[in-house]
Amino acid sequence: MNAAQTFVRNNATATSVSAAYGARFRANSDAHVILEHIRACGANGCTADEVIVALDLPYNSATARMRGLKDSGLIVASGEVRKTRSGCKAQCWVAAV
Repeated sequence: MNAAQTFVRNNATATSVSAAYGARFRANSDAHVILEHIRACGANGCTADEVIVALDLPYNSATARMRGLKDSGLIVASGEVRKTRSGCKAQCWVAAV
């Protein structure tokens, strides 16, 4: 079993396995781009909403990648809260030192 197959059901077709592999590759690429954007924001950091707008990413993709970065210890909550486009309060994130 290859790495892509771990993300699909046991009876997955070849096209499903191929799609899983492609999604995994894009996820790694998106995570890298998001991390570089957060680093570029410096101590000011950014919210998930700001990442979505700046990088033109879908909400689900951006927040999932940010969760992975947080769980990996690559980004941390800054303690600052800013409003999103919809007026909701959102946590700001900065690159871990």
